[in-house]
Amino acid sequence: MSHRYMPRTPSTHPQSEAAQTNAISRSLSSVCTKSTHCLAVNCTQALYRGNGANVARLVPDVGFKFAVHDQFKLMFSPPDGSPPGVQEKMAAGAATGILRTLMFYPLDFSRTRLTADTTAAGQQRPFTGIISCLRHAWAQEGIRSWYKGLAMSLPGVVVYTSISFSAYDSLKQQLPADKQSKDQWWYPFAKIGCGAAAGIAAQTASYPLDTLRRRLQVNGAPDTAVQYRGYWHCLQHMRQEGLLRQLFRGWGVNCLKTAPGAAVQFLTYDMLRLAVTYMDPSSGAVSPL
Repeated sequence: MSHRYMPRTPSTHPQSEAAQTNAISRSLSSVCTKSTHCLAVNCTQALYRGNGANVARLVPDVGFKFAVHDQFKLMFSPPDGSPPGVQEKMAAGAATGILRTLMFYPLDFSRTRLTADTTAAGQQRPFTGIISCLRHAWAQEGIRSWYKGLAMSLPGVVVYTSISFSAYDSLKQQLPADKQSKDQWWYPFAKIGCGAAAGIAAQTASYPLDTLRRRLQVNGAPDTAVQYRGYWHCLQHMRQEGLLRQLFRGWGVNCLKTAPGAAVQFLTYDMLRLAVTYMDPSSGAVSPL
């Protein structure tokens, strides 16, 4: 159910300080209310439901993403040997996103359904893990159910990976490159900031498409009705409650998750790549493979 905020006193400026404060308070209240409801109905486990599937998805997904991205950067590099520009970096990120999505989409599908399961504690759940979820979906709708929302996911992944990789490389190039600066205590934190900023920018640009993907993935899940016949019908349904608001619902909370995750992934990858280069200088810093 959607709630509209009606200010008690009219404001002459749509982005006044009072309006911004009230907006933040409503967002925090919504997060706290939903978290309290999860704890009351499903105990502490509800906050970590689907985490096992998420970890099982991230381990091969992240490793594959970084390894393949380096290879695509080499493929899209200019033939004259000059460093890749923004277009080449975005093309490498887009190709990486498409390939990893096609390979690991069923894991993402199962993670979304496991997370969306609202069965109360003590009651029998429709599925107990990734394999159980995939088997249940196969029995209900066949293998095509594993790829629900794929057509909308691919553009979103292309936007996310191309922006995140190119933004991180561009921001990282703005940092001092001399050895004295790299030895300073603040340098790793600056790279973490670059990764977090790149993750937030990519998440913001791709979030509407990600919202559609998640809605279609849980459409027709156990104990839920089939609400949407496709992407256009889903958009029409969301339009009734405010399209823009529905498309970006949960964006703030998702950024709180994406920012540290992206920052740690980029920083860890840079450290591992430098470690490989240090152990084998002939490998170069471009690709660890």
